[in-house]
Amino acid sequence: MTEIKSFQIGMGWFSEQPGGLNRYYYDCCQYLPQADIKITGLLAGSHQVAQDSKGQVTAFASPNDSLLQRWLK
Repeated sequence: MTEIKSFQIGMGWFSEQPGGLNRYYYDCCQYLPQADIKITGLLAGSHQVAQDSKGQVTAFASPNDSLLQRWLK
């Protein structure tokens, strides 16, 4: 079987910033690996995201950063 790799970009991490889109993203990161799909992701959040996602997802900026600040990182 061919390995499937997926790069996911999210708005925020559900446990830090509730909302429908963040819940969908969180669930994809939880359940796609169970279907043998490797997940790598980026979003705005805290350093806790990497720990909660077992290193699959990394926060590249704080959710409080402006859009310009996020682009410059």
